Amino acid sequence: MKKCKKCGAELTDGAKECPSCSAKVSKTGMSKNILAVIFIAIILIAVINAFSNRDKKEEEPTETSPSGIQLLINEGLSESEASAVMTDLNSVGIKELTSLGNPTGQGVDKVQSYAFSSEEIAGILTIENRKTYYIASGDIELFNATKGGKVDDISRYILTQTEEVEFMLDAEDYVKKGLKAPSTAEFPSRVFDSEDWKVRRKDDVVTVSSYVDAQNDFGAMIRSNFVVQISYSTSSCLYLEIDGQAMYGEYHS
Repeated sequence: MKKCKKCGAELTDGAKECPSCSAKVSKTGMSKNILAVIFIAIILIAVINAFSNRDKKEEEPTETSPSGIQLLINEGLSESEASAVMTDLNSVGIKELTSLGNPTGQGVDKVQSYAFSSEEIAGILTIENRKTYYIASGDIELFNATKGGKVDDISRYILTQTEEVEFMLDAEDYVKKGLKAPSTAEFPSRVFDSEDWKVRRKDDVVTVSSYVDAQNDFGAMIRSNFVVQISYSTSSCLYLEIDGQAMYGEYHS
């Protein structure tokens, strides 16, 4: 039971004033309880809203790039026709199309060519009568309908960036062995002068070409062009040429 704050007399529930001293009964305690309840309710509502918004975000679909099949469907092929073209692309080592350039030609019902990009390469795709007619990357012919379909596989020519750097380093080591003063050798930067390096692969043969500045017999710094061919599987030197002179092995075309 509550007591009067002024005289200490006991108060009945709901009393508005003290029966002993007539002092008004304060409702502060009740107000505090109500405020506490409101505060807790606000916190609960905020927590519920937070979880509700999170669930909504999780349900929202994220934007993804269209698949190769969808890119081909967008060009007017049916789903089955687009799937057949993708199967031909897969057969030559191209796993997925990432983009198709503006078409040139008379349409997929006749002949249509596209510049395409994939995770592996960039190249040309030609469609004739809604079927794959030709696939190539640079001078590498991969698919030709007139030759029965698949001609080559791009995996025979691909190097990762890490592999390219490793073969550049191997080439530097082999070139130094053919120099008069290997300790003076200065090669172009693999980062800032990357355009001065050419690295290409065909099956087990990786061909690296660039230049080196090094001292000759008279101590003068001269620039020499070089070509090194290295085994992809063993990293051994297959051929070394400096300034047009074969120093080791036979050139693999």
